[in-house]
Amino acid sequence: MRLLMRLFLFSLMFWSAGCSAPKSILEIKDLPSFLDVSLHGIVLQDPASAESKLTADIKIIEEYGRRHAHFYNKDRYQIMTLTYHPGDPENSFSEFAVTRVDKPGIVLMKQLPEVEQFVTGKGIAVGMSIHAVVGILGKTEDMKVEEYAVDTRITTLNYAYAQGSFFKRNQLEYYSEYSFLNDRLKYFMFGLRKKDKGQEKLR
Repeated sequence: MRLLMRLFLFSLMFWSAGCSAPKSILEIKDLPSFLDVSLHGIVLQDPASAESKLTADIKIIEEYGRRHAHFYNKDRYQIMTLTYHPGDPENSFSEFAVTRVDKPGIVLMKQLPEVEQFVTGKGIAVGMSIHAVVGILGKTEDMKVEEYAVDTRITTLNYAYAQGSFFKRNQLEYYSEYSFLNDRLKYFMFGLRKKDKGQEKLR
């Protein structure tokens, strides 16, 4: 009888823990300051948010073995790219990116004329300075500076995270990259991906 009671209590505790565990990255409390989870109101791996923000049909193209959806902003100087990882359900994107181009793009991809610029949930947008971005996300040890010419400097910041029950249970890691041209944010990307078993432990 005691054994049955112990098994019952153990099962109850396991069930309660499963019910309280976060099912979405939005439900996680106390995430690191550098961890951004949304872009243009679309949340990583959240189909409902993608469908609510992108009411028109989402055109998917395949490039280099990966499936993407591309969007221009109002003046066509910014390109937002939403990317599927293998196994992602429909409209559940695992990677977001924004690129600032030097001249307006040819209208071959979907344009969002109401969008002045693509902004993340943390308030990051292309054109920001390194100081402004680090002020929001915090410092990182993974910073690389490359001098290509007297007046050309590229600075890259990378952040990564794979701690906590949500990431461990789903075997996920968060990754991001911010690339600056002469102190101005030119390109950034962030996402969630399956963690390689042999990969070193992330901070």
